[in-house]
Amino acid sequence: MKKIENLDVSLVDIENKFFKFTKSNSNEDLIKSIELFGILEKPILLKKNDNYLILSGFSRIKILKELNIDSFDAIVFEKIDVNAFLEIAHMEIFNDKVTPAGKLKILVILQDFFKYDFENNFKLLRNSLVIPDEFLKNSQLLNNFFSLPLSLIEYFDKREINFKLIRTILNLKKESLDLISFWTRSAKFKNNILKNIVDMISDIERRDESLPPIEVDFSIENFDKIIYDKIYKIRYPQFSQMKSELISKISTLEKNGLKIKFPEYFEGNKFEIIFQISKKNGVENMEKSIRNLDYNQISTLLEYL
Repeated sequence: MKKIENLDVSLVDIENKFFKFTKSNSNEDLIKSIELFGILEKPILLKKNDNYLILSGFSRIKILKELNIDSFDAIVFEKIDVNAFLEIAHMEIFNDKVTPAGKLKILVILQDFFKYDFENNFKLLRNSLVIPDEFLKNSQLLNNFFSLPLSLIEYFDKREINFKLIRTILNLKKESLDLISFWTRSAKFKNNILKNIVDMISDIERRDESLPPIEVDFSIENFDKIIYDKIYKIRYPQFSQMKSELISKISTLEKNGLKIKFPEYFEGNKFEIIFQISKKNGVENMEKSIRNLDYNQISTLLEYL
């Protein structure tokens, strides 16, 4: 049963995040809206003894406290059943407020609070929550996710990391998980770079069983790129030697007045040769560069792609 009540903000246990599965959202537009008009979309709460737990509206109530607004209207459940909770979850998903990590949190709430029968409701959960089968069928996988360091789970939620990458990370060894957790606490990673790093660590663990120590100066800019380069060299030990050989060959060729742009990690199937022309020398230097081209040496560069 639910009803609308006017509540004192102090009665809400905002530190209890058991039911929190939505994105954190404290942007300027929301703050300004609450300042001017109050809360337009009522938070949904669950009464527990003399206090209230938040089912929906964490960011809104947090802003209320920050603005020193004492009271607000809320939808309050004295008790909540699983169907009412799923209705709230579906509404938040429809409004694009739930990340993959948030959907896994919904499963944990269903499992721990409602003792929900996943097996007999498998199709309903898969279709309504849009969660990969393995997270629904394998409770240990779900438990492993919430055994990760809290900072890493929060990072997944903030950066909206997809299920596939979450699954790959869960299969890593604890030492690697701790390292990734430390890195993501210390610097920002582009999602595609983090994915590539995780994939390479996974390959390294299969080949060498563990990841060797990696030291990085966190004061350096482009930290994620530095980490990527270090992991890449471990994953592809022949890369450093090939890179050194390639740089030497390119340096020799560029003495003839041309510029060679080669893919940094030998990706793709082509590279660029650029002839430089200046107003002072006209096309004479370019003609000379073309005449002096060592086509055999250029052909050897293709072997690195």
